Amino acid sequence: MRSAHAGTAIEQIVTKNGRLTNLVFFQRWRGKSQEDDGWDNELATSLTWTKNLIEAAAPEMATAGGSIVLVSSVVSRLIWKQTPVSYHVAKAGMNQMARYYAVTLGSRKIRVNSVSPGTILKEETQDTFLKNPKMMALYEKAVPLGRLPTAEELARLVRFLCDDAACITGQNIVMDGGLSLVSQEGLARELLGID
Repeated sequence: MRSAHAGTAIEQIVTKNGRLTNLVFFQRWRGKSQEDDGWDNELATSLTWTKNLIEAAAPEMATAGGSIVLVSSVVSRLIWKQTPVSYHVAKAGMNQMARYYAVTLGSRKIRVNSVSPGTILKEETQDTFLKNPKMMALYEKAVPLGRLPTAEELARLVRFLCDDAACITGQNIVMDGGLSLVSQEGLARELLGID
């Protein structure tokens, strides 16, 4: 999305719906082809388009302030080998983008934060997890809270950042039930029953 297109899109939204107070980014590029590893498309979707939309929306939000939330991922700081490098880099960039815009848009009373979920139990993946008791038992043992976060819980966190987090900006909130806090070696030893 070019800057001009972003500006036009924001203008249309404001004309149709009124003042813009919250902007939330849940996007991810999901296309794949044999010739393309996804690098350009992933970075365009997660970084370039996000940047263009934020910069187009900021003047519309400036009169009343507002909140921008970027949904990133724990792979912004951890490595998941089943996911391409483009996804890792894009999500790390989103977290830095949230910090950057928190500083540069703060004088306009616009708050910018990011959320980094781990594995989320959501409608489209429920069967995969819930019909695999062995996998769920592993998550219950590995995750300090003993369960996976849900999509509804993620939505409530985003809503909190939009509506109630009046003085929180530039933060990245990890939502993974505490899994990323656990030592990998300690977890491996525990799962293998090694003291």
